[in-house]
Amino acid sequence: MSGGRTFGRGVSVVHADQRGGARLLAEHLISLGHQDIVCVAGPQEWFEARERVAGWREAMGENALRMREPLVGSWEARWGYAAGQSLLEQVLPDAVMCANDEVAVGLLRAFVEAGVNVPDDVSVTGFDDVPMAAYAGPGLTTVRQDFADTASTSSPW
Repeated sequence: MSGGRTFGRGVSVVHADQRGGARLLAEHLISLGHQDIVCVAGPQEWFEARERVAGWREAMGENALRMREPLVGSWEARWGYAAGQSLLEQVLPDAVMCANDEVAVGLLRAFVEAGVNVPDDVSVTGFDDVPMAAYAGPGLTTVRQDFADTASTSSPW
């Protein structure tokens, strides 16, 4: 899931397909019957965060599903916790797509403290498949990115 992009004056970068990964994740949740999928996004000044929101929007739009405005914050667990508390004050969605695994862990903590049963009441997903995701309780569905492989196979030298 990697690709290249040029940023003016011949500067190239290699990155994972953030949009495609988020789109596939949203489509997976939709295939499970989820219709109200909230996006807890990362900072929108980051290319990766914007692309993940775009992938979620594409999947939701193509399936004619209502979209709540994404909750926008940081890449940190404390943002996920705050977003989870905010969602607890609303009608809970069927599923939540988090900006990354760290945000998902914070959101899970808020839900567990409130007695929300994940995944029975609401499904929660992350992104990146960082090592700590394997220890999230309950289990965390996440998009795997192989950072080491992308770096080692993408060198222009």
